[in-house]
Amino acid sequence: MTSALPSLQGSNAGRFNNVAPWIPAAGKVQSDPLDNVGTCVKHTGDRPDTPERVMPFRKSRQEVGRSVQPRGKAGDPGPPDVRFGKRNTYDDNALLLIQPDTRCVFLQKQQALSEQIYHTTRNEPLGTRRVTGQTPEKVNDPKTRFGKVTKTSENSKAVIYPYQNEDDEEEAKNHHKYCRTHNSYHAGEQKKRDYHWAKGINPKEHRFGYVEQSEVNGVKGAMSYGGETGTAIVQKTMEDFKDITRDTLGKPKNHGFGNERTIDRNFTFGKKNTSDDWGVRECMVGNLADTDMNDPKLGVSTRPGFRNVTHSSEDAERAFGIPSVRIDKKRPTYRKVTDNNNYGDDCNALSLICPSKYASKNVHEEDFLQPILKEDMYHLAQKSCFGLEDDEFDEAWALASTYTQNGSVSIETFRRAVEALDL
Repeated sequence: MTSALPSLQGSNAGRFNNVAPWIPAAGKVQSDPLDNVGTCVKHTGDRPDTPERVMPFRKSRQEVGRSVQPRGKAGDPGPPDVRFGKRNTYDDNALLLIQPDTRCVFLQKQQALSEQIYHTTRNEPLGTRRVTGQTPEKVNDPKTRFGKVTKTSENSKAVIYPYQNEDDEEEAKNHHKYCRTHNSYHAGEQKKRDYHWAKGINPKEHRFGYVEQSEVNGVKGAMSYGGETGTAIVQKTMEDFKDITRDTLGKPKNHGFGNERTIDRNFTFGKKNTSDDWGVRECMVGNLADTDMNDPKLGVSTRPGFRNVTHSSEDAERAFGIPSVRIDKKRPTYRKVTDNNNYGDDCNALSLICPSKYASKNVHEEDFLQPILKEDMYHLAQKSCFGLEDDEFDEAWALASTYTQNGSVSIETFRRAVEALDL
């Protein structure tokens, strides 16, 4: 009789009842509870280095600015370090080569004479062609051309599309056969179907179809499709709503009757006006008889309370009503937005039609009449076009202070003082 195997103690020990204790549990039991699958997947330590034999085959080796080789040549040795040309010594820098020669003419001429002994100076002078020896006289002629003149050959069009002679009897005899089998018609040749045309119709001269009329600016309309502003795609329901609610200039309003009514385009809606002798002049002047002019009530208010009648001799020159300019009321310090009264400081018609050039910068004429300090006026005069010295500024300030009773100076009074002193 076999004895039962001892049960292995794992993380689920005591949670479940082992119904087959003689069967060993699968897997390997770890004593460390943190040594699980999550620890194996999430590597917390430093990543191991890629082996040298695997490094050439990785995609991460394709670094920026480095040539990429195929994987088949990853283990091949690199190209030899071979450099062509002559190594630069960099004796002269760019500044010395770009900037002009600052030496005097004597030193430049002396250096030119000392360099005449060099072979390159004699055979390769600066700014001219290289001197190689004696040249034939015909080479010095500017019309001399080198090389061999190319002879004109056959046209490429004739080579690609050979010309077919229509007078060739053999070609004319077999041409209709190629037209039937291969549709090999000549350029511009009319297809012949052997129709029996009616009298007066020559298939070589007659044209079928409708002749289009010449259109002005046809190419322009084809190139500028949709007009100058372009085509706007909108909802039809919105356009139908605008067609019903809005009025169209020169057309009757659409009331939704549709296109069933056929009305002449010159039809006028409404009631026709009847001719009347009473015009605008009669409405303004009137058309009264001589007997009506003697009426004492003409032009006089007869309604009690609205007759503006004075009751004493002191009120004989009294003006009834509210004046347009409210000089009877004191102007408030801060005017409300709803205050439409004119206290005598509003702009006249001339200021509205021809505003000041400073109005666009929110500077009004009354701003030039506000008192200003002497220090502020001094800085303003220095930055403006006055161009005054300190003694001239003091003289103009003293004269401008005499223009007002309290001795205050504004920009306008200072300007008048400068003009009076002719500074």
